[in-house]
Amino acid sequence: MFALALLAAMFAAEDEAVIVYTSKTCPPCRALKRDYAADPDLFGDREVHFVSIDGKPVKGVSAVPTFVLIRDWKEIERRTGYGGPESIRSWLK
Repeated sequence: MFALALLAAMFAAEDEAVIVYTSKTCPPCRALKRDYAADPDLFGDREVHFVSIDGKPVKGVSAVPTFVLIRDWKEIERRTGYGGPESIRSWLK
């Protein structure tokens, strides 16, 4: 599943993409999804791909939400945790 999401993100994005690992039982993940639904421009013009890891460990993801910024087929940055919409906007400036 990870490989499919990663490939989809890289092929679909012109410049950058963000993969967001989430869980249904994670309150910050639910808040993030709610905020993103209310503001689809939260991640700017980047493609955004949510990947649920419920019951499926993913190498390199020890907590959710985990955000992975992809540019030119490479992981540029990774961060964990959600502090509201401004935390995303500030991170992606």
